[in-house]
Amino acid sequence: MELEDKHSDLVRRQDKIMRMRFEKNTLMDKLNDLEKKLTTQKSATKRFQEEVKRLSDIKEEMEAEKGDKDRLIEEMRYDLDRARQREARKQQIKRDDAEAQTDMTGEQITELDEKIMKLEKEVEEKQLALNQ
Repeated sequence: MELEDKHSDLVRRQDKIMRMRFEKNTLMDKLNDLEKKLTTQKSATKRFQEEVKRLSDIKEEMEAEKGDKDRLIEEMRYDLDRARQREARKQQIKRDDAEAQTDMTGEQITELDEKIMKLEKEVEEKQLALNQ
């Protein structure tokens, strides 16, 4: 009997060992699956972070380009304003010159009128002198 008990005890232990090995293998399979999922998650996370970085870089570039465009627009507005001011000054100078020339012409006409009147007076005086 003792031998049978030992044998039955041995069979139970072997069964227990087999079940434990099976459970161990099952747990190892689950662990491997979880490790694969974790690796997949890590690579997905890494790809996501790379995409976020890429999009962030693109956003920075776009903001820099927008800043450059805004600066360029401001420079162009400034240049346009300066050109308008220069043109306005040129037009004012032309008007001033035209007025000055008109004034000069008016002055010259007045001088010529005065000379004509003097000459006419001289002619009258000479005619009066001749008539007398």
